[in-house]
Amino acid sequence: SSGVFTFPSTGYWLITAQLRWYATDNNNYMNLSIYTTHDDSTYAIAAQNSAAVDQAGDYGGVTCSYILDVTSTSNCKCSMYVAGFAGRTTQGNTASQETGITFIKLGDT
Repeated sequence: SSGVFTFPSTGYWLITAQLRWYATDNNNYMNLSIYTTHDDSTYAIAAQNSAAVDQAGDYGGVTCSYILDVTSTSNCKCSMYVAGFAGRTTQGNTASQETGITFIKLGDT
């Protein structure tokens, strides 16, 4: 509920965040960031990306990814942050992932 994600095991984890939005105003942009911590308190931007749409009524999408070396399941965590400009609504759908975050374990440390 806090938006902070923990990991079930140590190892290298691919984190991919994606955002889809609907522009309600012209000249609209969104910024998507992945924040990580290795000490359970000091978060820093690990990856970020931005995208823009020119006209109201258009859909926009943006993704960013990061590989995190999780050395401690207690201290290594991540969160996703979204910031935008002008009118927009984020999109969600129960049939497909339009806005969310995916975790894939790549291997052991």
